[in-house]
Amino acid sequence: MGRYLVGVVTVICGILLLIINQGKDFKEVEESIVIAIAIHF
Repeated sequence: MGRYLVGVVTVICGILLLIINQGKDFKEVEESIVIAIAIHF
């Protein structure tokens, strides 16, 4: 259950980051998502 919850939170964070960073380079957005995922593990 914990693992599933982490997955959901990670996806939500990723979507939020994509919305926030729409004007930025995709590479920057990708790095932000990687950092967000790393924080959860």
